[in-house]
Formats: sequence, C-alpha cells, structure tokens
Amino acid sequence: MKKKLSYLQVILMIGCVPLIAAIIILTLYSAGKMKSELINSTYLRLEACSTSVEQYFTWDIREDILAKDDVSYQFIDSLKDKHIEQTLFLEDERYITSIFDEDGKRIEDTKASPEIWKTVKKGKDYKASGVEIQGEKYYVYYKPVCSDDGKILGMAFSGEKASFVEDTLSNMLRKLFFISAIMLLLFVGILVYLTFKIRKPLLATSEYIGRVANGDLSENLNCSSIIREVDALITSASVLKEQLGGIVTNVDARASQLNENMESLNALADASSTGTNQIKQVFDDLSAAAVTLADNVQSVNEKVMEMGNNITVIDSQTISLNENSDKMNQASRNATESMNLVLQSSQTSSDIITNIISQVKETNEAIANINQAVDLISSIAEQTNLLSLNASIEAARAGQAGSGFAVVASEIKQLADQSGQGADTIMSIASAILEKSNESVKLTEKMKALAEQEQLDIVNTKSGFDKLREIIKANLTIAETIAAKAKNLDVLKQEVINSVTELSAISEENAASNEEVSASVSDITSSIDKISADTQMIKEVSADLEEQMRYFK
Repeated sequence: MKKKLSYLQVILMIGCVPLIAAIIILTLYSAGKMKSELINSTYLRLEACSTSVEQYFTWDIREDILAKDDVSYQFIDSLKDKHIEQTLFLEDERYITSIFDEDGKRIEDTKASPEIWKTVKKGKDYKASGVEIQGEKYYVYYKPVCSDDGKILGMAFSGEKASFVEDTLSNMLRKLFFISAIMLLLFVGILVYLTFKIRKPLLATSEYIGRVANGDLSENLNCSSIIREVDALITSASVLKEQLGGIVTNVDARASQLNENMESLNALADASSTGTNQIKQVFDDLSAAAVTLADNVQSVNEKVMEMGNNITVIDSQTISLNENSDKMNQASRNATESMNLVLQSSQTSSDIITNIISQVKETNEAIANINQAVDLISSIAEQTNLLSLNASIEAARAGQAGSGFAVVASEIKQLADQSGQGADTIMSIASAILEKSNESVKLTEKMKALAEQEQLDIVNTKSGFDKLREIIKANLTIAETIAAKAKNLDVLKQEVINSVTELSAISEENAASNEEVSASVSDITSSIDKISADTQMIKEVSADLEEQMRYFK
C-alpha cells in the first residue's frame, strides 16, 4: 500500500503552498514595480533639475550676464549633497559643471557625446542610464536651452550616479524581501497553530474509532473542538460506541444461553449416537462375519473339491513318476559302468603318453651327448689342422730334406678337413633330430594335458551321475510316500465336503437374519446422526457468534 498523506500535511499544503506562491509573486511584482518606479522617479527628479538649470541660466543668457561667478557655482553645486550633478552646455561644450575629475578640477570645456548633442539639437530631451562620465556610470537627463526665438543654444544636464540608484534599489528590495519573509513566517506559524488545534481532536477521534473497530469498547472519548463539524463527529463516535456496547452485551448474553442449550442437546445426541453406533457395529460385525463365513465355507468347499481332483491326478502321475524313476535308475547304472570303462581307458592312454614323453626326453639327452662328442671331434680336427699347418711351415723351412714331411702334413691337413666336414654334418643332423624331437615333446605334452583334462571331465561326469543316481533313489522313495498319502487324502476329501456343505447352509441363514437387523439399526443410526449433525451445526454457529462477540471488549 502506498504511503498516504496525513491531515497535517494536507492542511499545510493547502494553506502554505498558495500563501508562499502569493507572497513570492507579490514580492517579485513589487520588486519589479519598485525598480520601475524608482527609475521613473529618478528621471522625473533629473528632469526637474535639468529644467531648473535651463531656466536659471536661460535668464542669464537673455540678460547677457552669464558668468562663472560664485553665485553660478553655488547654484550648480547646490544638489551635490543629494548626489545630483548639474552642468550647463553651450552647444555641446560644458560651460559650467559640478563634476570634478581625478585631479579635483571641474571638467569644464569638455564636450558631450555627439549622439546626445545630435538628439538635443533637434529640440528633444535625452534621458538614459549607464552613460559613462569620468569612469562613472550615470542616470542622465539632457534638456535643450533655447533663445527667445527658439534657437538651440546649448543643453541643461542633470545626472545621478547609477551606483547610488542601484544601492537605493537594493536597500528597498532587501527591506521588501525582509518584510515578505516576516509575513510568510507569521502566516505559516498561524496556519500551523490552527492546523494543530484542528488536528488534535480529529486524531483523538480517529484513534478512538480505530479502537472501537478493533473491538475495544472499554474507554470513552474525552475531547472537544471549536469547529462545529468536528465536534459533531466526536459526538457521533461516542454515540456509536454506546450503541455498539449495548448490542454486544445483548448478543453475548443470548449467545452464552444458546451455547449452554446446544451443549446439553449435543451431549444427549452424542450419547445416543454412540450407543446406537456400538449396536450397529456389533450387528455389522456379526453380519460381516456370517457372510464371510458363508463365503469362506463355499470357497473352502470349492477348494476341497479342486484339491480332491488334484490329488487324483497326483496319484496317477505318481505311478508314472515311480516307473520313470526305475528306468532312470537303470540308465544311471549303465552310464556309470560305461564311464568307469572310459576312465580306465583314459588312464591307460595317459600312462602311455607319459612313457613316450620320458623316452623322447632320453633321446634328447643322447643327442645332446652326440653334440658334445661332435664338438670334441671338431676340436681335434682344428688341432690337427693346426699341426698340419705347422708341419708345412717346418717342411718349407727344411727345403728338399723335408719334402716327405710336407706330403705327410698335406695328408694330415686333408684328414683334418674331412674330420671337420664330418663333424659339421653330424652336428647338422643331430640339430635337425633335436628340433624334431623337441616338437614331438611339445605335441606329446599337449596330448598329455588334453588326456588329463579329459580324465578330469570324466571323473566330474561320473560324480554327477552318482549324485543323479542318489537323487533318483530319493525321488523314488518320495513318490512312493506321496502315492500312499494321496490315497488317504482322497478318503478325507469326501468327509470334509459333506461337513462344509452343512456349515455353508447354516451360515447363509445367519447372514440373512443379521442383514435384516443391521438394516433396522442403520435407519436408527442415520436419524441420530442427523440430529447430532444439526446439533453440531447449531453449536458451531453459537461458537462462531460467541467468538465474534469476544472481538468487543
């Protein structure tokens, strides 16, 4: 919610805004008017002075006695104490003047502005402000000096310093603004005082009405106002409080009485309703139990019939199961015997493969021994070859005497070469045999691993067949037991069906009786519930009325 203005603010705005605006407008208008009147009065005063100078010296000119004597200077300086300067111009030249220069000499024999002389020469007066003379600005008034035949002889001048006029205007404006401010403060003070005098009883009345609106009727309004309408409002608020107090008292008394009656009636209705509900609940429970019993008996009858049918089927299926179990037991025995034969054969194959691996390894060891012998032969061939080389060297040194020895050395060298070649050939063959033998060992080891895995699988399979055989035996025993129990259940089934049929008939009769009684009790309960609901509604209305009356204190 937006913030609203108070009564004081409204009154001050209504009174102060127009008052301030009027005072400001009047002050500005008076200031403007005062400035205009001051300037006009200045020009009128200067005009009168210029006329005096013109008439004074015109007679001297006409009588031909014009001179700069003491009498003339006394006349020219006669208005200096009033801040007015005077000058007589012969044509545009100052003849006699009251204006002094910076050196203290009169500014005589100086000329006026050509523009001024041009205007006055036409026989017209000249007035202006801000005309500068000796560095000072003046309000001036020039008037033509004429001879008897109307000839313009010169000018009569009077002037007043602009600073003096402006100072006078400033003083007058300050006084005007001061008076306006005093009047504004005085009127605003009076307005504020009257506003508070009016606001106080209104505020008290408003707060009092607010307390009444909030339900507080305990206090009285003790105030008055000099304004007729406000006083009437105070009286109306007091009367409103008295009337509301009477109404609240009467309504509160009626509400209390009504509440007491409703409490009593509601208690009786609650007691009746509770008892009836209990009776109805008992009959409902009995009826529901009877209906449930009949339904359950019927359901049990159906289930027993179904159970008997299932038992008959189970009996026939058990016989088939027993026969199949015998067949599975015989097949399991045959499979176990076959698995034992396979296991023995697998064990024999594993032993043979182990012997083959052992023999191949022995062959590899023999080949390794051959390699060592070949290495020895190769070493001997190298030594023989070296001896042949030494013998050849010695035969060469012996010359002709060692020629036979050279032949022997040559043969030895040839034998050594052949021995080395043979050793290399044996080495090559032995390496090939060893490589093939190693491959045979690897393949044989793989065959052994496969045989071992196959043997393990056969053992696991035999174990599974053994467990299956045991399970089949257990199933055969259970099937025989089930068959015996099924025959006994078939006998009991017929007895249960007969008993359940009789019980179902009795339950249906009880359920019908209970439904009739329950319907009667239900009608009574509905009537009491209606009375209780109506009573409760009246109680709620009474409580609501009483709660509303509590709003007023």
